[in-house]
Amino acid sequence: MQELGRMIKKLCSKLFSRIVITGVLILIQAAWFWSLFTSLSSYAHWLNPLMIALSVIMCAVLIRQDSTAPEFKISWMVLFMIMPVQGGLLYLLWGDKRPAFRLRKKLDWAYDRIRPLRRTDPAAQAMLEQANPRAGRTAAYLRDFAAYPVYSGTNVKFYASGEAVFPDLLEALESAQESILLEFFIISKGKMWDAVHDVLRRKAAQGVDVRMIYDDVGCATGLPAQYWKTLQVEGIQAVPFNPFVPLLNLVMNSRDHRKIVVVDGKTAFTGGFNLADEYINQKERFGYWCDTGVRLQGPAAGSFATARRKNCAQNHFLSGTASNKQGSRSGCLPRGAAVPGGRADDRPCAALQRQPGGR
Repeated sequence: MQELGRMIKKLCSKLFSRIVITGVLILIQAAWFWSLFTSLSSYAHWLNPLMIALSVIMCAVLIRQDSTAPEFKISWMVLFMIMPVQGGLLYLLWGDKRPAFRLRKKLDWAYDRIRPLRRTDPAAQAMLEQANPRAGRTAAYLRDFAAYPVYSGTNVKFYASGEAVFPDLLEALESAQESILLEFFIISKGKMWDAVHDVLRRKAAQGVDVRMIYDDVGCATGLPAQYWKTLQVEGIQAVPFNPFVPLLNLVMNSRDHRKIVVVDGKTAFTGGFNLADEYINQKERFGYWCDTGVRLQGPAAGSFATARRKNCAQNHFLSGTASNKQGSRSGCLPRGAAVPGGRADDRPCAALQRQPGGR
């Protein structure tokens, strides 16, 4: 009987899991849209010409968008040919991948605040151009259009797999004296996250400023719902990126795939690994898992801290969950964190809710 009870409990937990409920709700909405389209067939004699005209207009708009990827354009054009009546309306609802106008204003404002913190090192740029002119031109482009300059004086270590980076990651977290910043797409309970979580919890108790952003969809199967509340009780200032709402809304496709750890603004880790056991091959999913990583120690590490400020701006637009004793600063750049060009406080992050489009 006990075994049967465990099986029933396990089955119920899967049936009523967040993923299953979300999928059912989205299927219901999709069925409603299909019903709407079919019910409009009785008005086809005058509605079809209008819808075809809308498809032609949307196709013309799509062609004129120079920034749109060619494969994205082609896929929608194929849909316009297959579904000339419904295609225009579908594109109008879900085809525009640009952020909402208010979000674009906030991101532009955040970029303006970030740019002064990333000071260019002319000597490093000149050294790169001399050693590799093509790489130098690429770096200059990234500096001018993405505000990511070249840095010198930074030690870089490459890791061929997640289990190789794991010991050094824990060692760096243990050495934190001022701040720890984390941003990940996938976090799942197990050996890797439990070890990292233990260090974060102890460091927060010691007074280290620990802040974290995790993607709400990427962590949907690995973490409980509203896990950020548990972390905040432990002193870890955490926010979920773009909390998922079961709606047929393109904004929900905006996900945070970053994998970043910054310790005291001086040491940074990034790469393809997330905080889940398959990345250190403690759990097998698709054979041997090989996601690489790098560690940066020096001035370049601080640029990862400023990169999070842009995501902080986006997250405050998409999420209203960043509320704790320190208000809207949760998950943003810690006060006093070392960044390229000096030290920074987090007042710009706190002000995000008051700046363009905010209150």
